[in-house]
This record gives sequence, C-alpha cells and structure tokens, in this order.
Amino acid sequence: MGTRGLDRWTYSFGSESRVQNFLLHMTTDFQEIDFPAGSPTGRERLAKGWDLSWSFPDEIGARPVSMEMPKVLNPGPVASRISFFAPVSLVFFFSVLVVVCLMQRVDLHPMNFFFLAAGCFAFQLLL
Repeated sequence: MGTRGLDRWTYSFGSESRVQNFLLHMTTDFQEIDFPAGSPTGRERLAKGWDLSWSFPDEIGARPVSMEMPKVLNPGPVASRISFFAPVSLVFFFSVLVVVCLMQRVDLHPMNFFFLAAGCFAFQLLL
C-alpha cells in the first residue's frame, strides 16, 4: 500500500486492550522521522530511507503505531521577539558608550549616535 501527502500516519487498535500476532512492515523514502508514541521494534537504514517494522506477538495495552514527518520550524515568532527587544540593547549600549566617553573625555558628535542606532536597526531588519 502506498500513501503520500500526509504529515502523520497512525494505526490505532481501537478499543482492543490485547493485540496478538500483529506485524506491520513499512518502508520510507525519506530520512527524517519522528515517533510520537510506539517506536518500531525493528529499524534498518536504507540508501534513501528506512525499513521499519512493528511486531507484537502478544501485547496487552498496546499503544497506537504512528510515524510523523518533522515539520520545518517557523522562525517568525523568535525573530519578532528579538526585534521587539532591540531598543533595550541599544539603550544599554548607548549608556555604556556615554559613560566610557565621559571617563575618557572623548567628545562624540550626536550624528555618531544616529549612525550607530541606524546600523543597529538595519541589522535587526536583516534578521
């Protein structure tokens, strides 16, 4: 049997509490696999995928057999949080810069602060 277009495949035993003489053999054509519950009892790596098998000769309380393809992580929320707190780090950097300039008696023009802030926010936009 072949299947395609699914992110998760599950075989449930229904309301049965005891499973006897169960054998499931599966071959995949991809390398990345997650097993939410019920890892296979046998697995062998192939050139382009996996050869998986679940074997339950006599199992009481068997969990469903399932396989899940990993999902691509969404970097949007993390990048949003980093960009949201960018002004906090910029204010901290400017306060340290002002203190060091006062201690070393270095006179910085306000345009220097403008260009530093523009560079910081340009980096955040590139993120």
